[in-house]
Amino acid sequence: MKRKKYLNVLLIFVLISMTLLSACNKKLPGKTGDVLENEPTTEPVSSFEIPTPSSEFAVVHGRIIKEGTNKAPENSVFLAANITAGQPDLPVYFSFSHVTSPQAKVDDNGFFYFQNVPEGQYVILLFVPGGNPIFIDNGKTDDTMDYLWVNAVANETLDMGTIVVP
Repeated sequence: MKRKKYLNVLLIFVLISMTLLSACNKKLPGKTGDVLENEPTTEPVSSFEIPTPSSEFAVVHGRIIKEGTNKAPENSVFLAANITAGQPDLPVYFSFSHVTSPQAKVDDNGFFYFQNVPEGQYVILLFVPGGNPIFIDNGKTDDTMDYLWVNAVANETLDMGTIVVP
């Protein structure tokens, strides 16, 4: 009889304790989805110092990241020259060579720069060895969709901002 009474008291104690604990329902810090106040955020930073342009060449820089990962794409990043720029009666034609076209230096966080870019109009492309290059568009999905144009001007630095690629 004493044992049954002891078990009833223990059961009641456990139930009351569980009810009190569940009523509090406080989230523990550090769980997914929780935002902690005064916790520093870690924004990615560039490991590069952007070079200074020269009187004959431009510098183009920014950040290029893969959608969903926020990391640099695995492909090499190049500029392809628009050889019909300034000739509106002609369709757009690009000149690209993985040997001679400007190639970006890219860090793990996707920060990039092109140094010694000759003056002209370019598009950014991702080089796919043995495949078709991926030309970067302006991100629009309506009638204004176009290439993401890079207009390099000698002795100037052009910040392209953050470019998200598929």
